[in-house]
Amino acid sequence: MAGYTFENSAAGARGATGASGLASAVEKCRELGYYAKIIFLHGTDYYWQPCRADDTGASVDLERFYRDFKWDPINKQWEPVIKWIKKMAI
Repeated sequence: MAGYTFENSAAGARGATGASGLASAVEKCRELGYYAKIIFLHGTDYYWQPCRADDTGASVDLERFYRDFKWDPINKQWEPVIKWIKKMAI
């Protein structure tokens, strides 16, 4: 599949923030150094392994980013999940 990357695959699953939200998530991943590369096992089995930006096959790790950050629609910015947990406790 030409042009298929991990960045593109996450777009549909995370469409709530729209294209600009995805672009800002990719930018934030690069800023934080969140990268991963695909590791193939047997047959079609594979997993994503964290890596450095300069590793062969590295792509931004949006799965890790979406696990660590949530989009705040009021402030229109990414916030660490811990802030969301604290907001829910109030």
